[in-house]
Amino acid sequence: MEKILSSKVMQLIAAGTSLPDDLIVDGWLYLNNCTKLTTLPKGLIVDGRLDLTGCIGLTTLPEGLVVRGDLYLSNCTGLTTLPKGLIVDGWLDMTNCTRLTTLPDDLIVRGDLYLTNCTGLTTLPNDLVVNGWLDLSNCTGLTALPKGLVVNGKLYLNNCTGLTTLPKGLTVGGLEYDSNPLR
Repeated sequence: MEKILSSKVMQLIAAGTSLPDDLIVDGWLYLNNCTKLTTLPKGLIVDGRLDLTGCIGLTTLPEGLVVRGDLYLSNCTGLTTLPKGLIVDGWLDMTNCTRLTTLPDDLIVRGDLYLTNCTGLTTLPNDLVVNGWLDLSNCTGLTALPKGLVVNGKLYLNNCTGLTTLPKGLTVGGLEYDSNPLR
């Protein structure tokens, strides 16, 4: 495994150089609005925040990705899937990832999970545990929540027009909803 500073990663990308697999980035990595970025190296570990906001060329993330901070994927409109084994030690923000249809069963998010406006999202993993807030506002493709869902923070279901009931035994730290059939 090669460990490099985030500034060096930016220089490599700007030069059109491919990044090596099993790369460890020491610090935060900001690649937001890199619209031509289509892939990241397999086994990438970021020792801080990874910001891929607006990277519309990304369709998936590499296997073995570990983010030891927050992962920002908002407005990654080409993103269709997340890899198995994804671990995010902070927040995961996927706001406006409209092509995303599902999340991996073994997803680990140790902070808040923002899926606002993920209109293509149709299901959530059966045993999803979110240690912070879970925002599903405007996820109009969701028709049910999994029975094993646990949200230790607040659950936002505003304008989730496909939801008609909540599962029995749902555990949440708080609930907010409006403009949907749950009313």
